[in-house]
Amino acid sequence: MQLPTSDQLESALFDADDLGPAFTQKPTAAPAPSENEKDTRFKGCQPLARLLNADDGRSDYPQAVATFQSRDGLAVVAEGLAAEPPSALAADYAKTKQALESCDSISLESAGQTIKFSLTPIHFGGPDSSAVRVDATRQGVLINGYIAIERLSDSVALSYVFFQAGGGSSQLASHFYERAADKARTSLDL
Repeated sequence: MQLPTSDQLESALFDADDLGPAFTQKPTAAPAPSENEKDTRFKGCQPLARLLNADDGRSDYPQAVATFQSRDGLAVVAEGLAAEPPSALAADYAKTKQALESCDSISLESAGQTIKFSLTPIHFGGPDSSAVRVDATRQGVLINGYIAIERLSDSVALSYVFFQAGGGSSQLASHFYERAADKARTSLDL
């Protein structure tokens, strides 16, 4: 079985046109992180924190990531695709699913501030998916988001993160998730 290449995965991700004019794509590889980016870390539930901080050792297999921010700065959407041989994907997916399901809270530390999120299991995607909703209040403003993974095939997995400030509706997050999964399945002929 031949895995999709990184370029094929990249072309299956969202682009700016998929999300509309309210969102702009953030560069995926900055020359050097700013001080705030270096200091932004998830803490608490170690299995999930390691995954969100990308501390679990990245795969040598093809991967692609795209991140977008709303022009008003109130929402962020990140999507990733990874291709691995079926046995490796099954093991990595089980590990990631366990990390998502093992926590009821996680903290985000940034610029000397800590935001503690509560995690609630939710349903996004098909039967081979796992997801949580994350909620917090910071200075009276609701911050919520969604973290989801889904096995799109025996060798391709989708990861998805959506955060928003000032709103609690899952409608936009769910809409973008469905579009991301559909685009990946169509583009990669899954």
